[in-house]
Amino acid sequence: MRPHYTPKLKKRTALVRALKEVFRRHRSQPIERVINLINPMLGGWVNYFAVGHSSDGIGGGRSTL
Repeated sequence: MRPHYTPKLKKRTALVRALKEVFRRHRSQPIERVINLINPMLGGWVNYFAVGHSSDGIGGGRSTL
């Protein structure tokens, strides 16, 4: 059995900052384009932390997104 880790606050903060930057830069773009830009970011982040409980780490971020 593997140990379960939640992403550290520093990594969560970096993700939220990157997402906010995408949202800021593409404010006037169609929502489909923005979704296509953030999906690889979120998917890669979740896959990287798949060993642990990434859902616990982003639970508080859902209100931000």
